[in-house]
Amino acid sequence: MRYLGALGLALSIGFAGLTVGASPSCAQEVLSADTPRTTAGGASFTAPLGWRVTADASKSVLDPPEGDSHLVLIDVQAADADAAVAAAWASYRPGASRPLRIAMPQAPHNGWEERRRYVYETSPNEKALVYALAWRAGRNWTVVIVDASRATFGRRNAAFSLAIESLRPKGYQRQMFAGRQAHPASP
Repeated sequence: MRYLGALGLALSIGFAGLTVGASPSCAQEVLSADTPRTTAGGASFTAPLGWRVTADASKSVLDPPEGDSHLVLIDVQAADADAAVAAAWASYRPGASRPLRIAMPQAPHNGWEERRRYVYETSPNEKALVYALAWRAGRNWTVVIVDASRATFGRRNAAFSLAIESLRPKGYQRQMFAGRQAHPASP
């Protein structure tokens, strides 16, 4: 019995420090405010207040305070969106094989030239929401993986949206019309 107790204690201590998809050499911090960040490939985004950010050379993992959900940003070089998403999953959760429910194109937006959304099957008992976004600017793909419990996603939807909607490709400059002369309207 003593051995089982010691084994249980060792496992609980080991799992307490475990972050899904993170390597032991990751830098980890809990944010005290919405914070501008960049991915390994230079894409910019805003990480939400109170979330834990774990970053290494290949990815950034954002975890809400509940800890049962993950938003992962991974920059990859790939021939197309399908290959980019496959490479991102291999980096985040090697061996994960969720059935794909639907893949659909999205319109270019905010400097992203090509965008595609992937929605994955989940069982009702999981009470989970899993999807990926593959966005391309130039030859670089940034993949967002959302792997979340439905309860946490519902409660933290605004924070998930803040991180995803603020994502911009490296070097993106918002078009500004301040100080520019308007062209006359045609009759």
